[in-house]
Amino acid sequence: MNEEKSTTYPPAVERALRLLDYIAEYAAPLSIKELSEALHIPHVSTFRIVKCMENYGYLRLAHNQSNKFVLGYKLLQIAKKTENSPSIEKVAVPYMQKVAEATNQACQLCVLADGYVKTIEQVLPPNPTITFVTKLGAPVPANLSSSGKLLFSYLPQNQRNELLKKIVPSFRKNTEHTIVEYDDFVAELELTHKRGYAIDNEEFAIGLGCLAYPIYDFYGVPVAALNLVGLFPNYSEPDRLEFLQKNLLDATNAISQKLGYFNV
Repeated sequence: MNEEKSTTYPPAVERALRLLDYIAEYAAPLSIKELSEALHIPHVSTFRIVKCMENYGYLRLAHNQSNKFVLGYKLLQIAKKTENSPSIEKVAVPYMQKVAEATNQACQLCVLADGYVKTIEQVLPPNPTITFVTKLGAPVPANLSSSGKLLFSYLPQNQRNELLKKIVPSFRKNTEHTIVEYDDFVAELELTHKRGYAIDNEEFAIGLGCLAYPIYDFYGVPVAALNLVGLFPNYSEPDRLEFLQKNLLDATNAISQKLGYFNV
C-alpha cells in the first residue's frame, strides 16, 4: 500500500487515518515496524502517530504482545454514540425539503419491510403538481414502486429469491405497464442494480412517474431509498429526467454521508 500525498489535508492526519484503516482491515496485531513498512511511512513518524493514538485510546497494545498494536476501546465508545444518533428520517428531511422545492416533485423516504415497500417520510413541494399523498407506513407491493425495485435489486441474491417467491403471487397490476411476471421483474432488478437507480414508468398509475436512488449506511449497505414522484413527462423526457437525477443523487449522497458513508 503506497502512501498517497494530498495537497488538501494535513499529511499527519492522513497518515493516522490510513494507519487506522490498515489495522482494522488486517485484523491482527501489528508492530510499528510492520506498519511503517506496509504503509511506506517513515519509522519515526509511524512511532509518533501510534503513540499518540495509543494515548487517546484509538490503539492499544495487544494482549501478551508488548510491541504490537490493535484497535483501541475508544472506537467502541464512538460506535455506541453513532447507534444513538438521530434517526434516518430526521437526517433526511432537510434534504428532502430542498430537493422537493428544487424539482417541484414530491419526495419520499422508503424502506423495505417483509418484502413490501413502506414510506416512512415524505415532503411535498410548495406548489405541488399532484395531490396524491402516500399513507405513511402503508405496505406497497415492490413492483409498484421505484423504491421497491431499487431496494430489492440490492438484496443478496439468496435473500432476494426467497422473498420474490413469497411476494410475486401478490403483485398487483395497476396499469398496462406494471411488471407482474417473475422473470420480467428479475430482469428489471438486474437492470436497476446495474445503472444504480430505479424508474417507475406509469407502473403505479397512468400519468405518474417516479425515480429512486439508494441511501447507504456506515457499512455501505442500502438501508433506504429516496424517490421523487410527479407527472410522467418529467420522467420520460431526457432533459427533465437528467435534472431530477442530479438533484436526487445530490440529496442521497449527502444523507449517506451524514449516516457515515463516505464512498460517494
